[in-house]
Amino acid sequence: MFLSGNERSRGAMFQPQAMLAPSARRAPIYAHAPACATKSYYISVDSRDRDRTLWPNSNRFEVRMDAQPGFAGAQIARGFKNVTRIELVNVIFPNTNSVLSEMYLFLSIPEIEGGMDTTNVGQRYFAKIVPGSVIGYYIQSHSDPLERPAKEFLFRGARLDKLTLELRTSRGALFDFGGDTNPANGAPNPLLQTSFTFKITVEENNRDD
Repeated sequence: MFLSGNERSRGAMFQPQAMLAPSARRAPIYAHAPACATKSYYISVDSRDRDRTLWPNSNRFEVRMDAQPGFAGAQIARGFKNVTRIELVNVIFPNTNSVLSEMYLFLSIPEIEGGMDTTNVGQRYFAKIVPGSVIGYYIQSHSDPLERPAKEFLFRGARLDKLTLELRTSRGALFDFGGDTNPANGAPNPLLQTSFTFKITVEENNRDD
């Protein structure tokens, strides 16, 4: 097959790199990595670890991040800064005191402005908890990964130092799961505890200083 000079030139332009002479091969070009990248962490919070002197019931208690030495309550060993998003993954609570007679519960977190407005005197909450599966003495509530209750922080620099977790009825009152044991009398009642899993997304420096 005969190729004109122009056709031969055009053909040479589309030769694979492997067919070119070593001197004609170009080194691959790599894009610079972005200065910052997002990273996600999961935390599990259990009411058994709370300070029962300050928080006698499992329906309301505090968890701190990177707490000071000597702190006696529920805590996560690391802190979170430059938070961009916090999501509720699941909630587990005891099947006591006719909780299934409630249509739903609300999760309130005073440190985070709730994204759910309600018709109940304008109250706002972080999440609406609809009972799911019953396993043993506990009820589990899971959220669809695409519809998880979440709070997004649009401006860089948001810190997460503590969370106060409150499980409330549809009318806003704390739901009473039952009286936990007095801290002076030993371990908490395992049948009256609550647990929460959160996904926390932060923006982290992707380059060495």
